[in-house]
Amino acid sequence: NLDKDALRCTQEHCNTIIKEFELHKLWDTYGIVGDIVPFTNDFPHADIHEMLSPDILHQLIKGSFKDHLVDWVERYL
Repeated sequence: NLDKDALRCTQEHCNTIIKEFELHKLWDTYGIVGDIVPFTNDFPHADIHEMLSPDILHQLIKGSFKDHLVDWVERYL
């Protein structure tokens, strides 16, 4: 649900979640594949959580999926 307030995710938060939960719980609850480590994980200036703010990510998803695709499918049907 992108309309509710959420805590800001950080790399430390993701690493803690990966250590604490089982793989199926990570995927089902958080959408994280816990046994794959991105090659940029240890790059100090390549933290995805710093690059994308929640507002920008929300606008991209809402703008591309909800506003554009849903309107297009409604007109198509």
